[in-house]
Amino acid sequence: MAHPRQQREAVRLFDNREGSPHLLTAEDLAYRLRVAPKTIRKWRYEDGMPAVKLGKRLVRYSWEEVFAWLQTRGG
Repeated sequence: MAHPRQQREAVRLFDNREGSPHLLTAEDLAYRLRVAPKTIRKWRYEDGMPAVKLGKRLVRYSWEEVFAWLQTRGG
């Protein structure tokens, strides 16, 4: 059985109610896609994966935009 914190994290990652913008960190997105966070950063820098910059260093990802981007790539 999953640890209670892991269960809450899973709910948070997959809860995307309409009207509630849900921006993910590279780590959260990597968890959803079952890839390394390093891969997320590579896709952003080298392949143009959509991201939202919230300041100089703070980057987040919209699940809907990333999902659409992956579909255009055959993902």
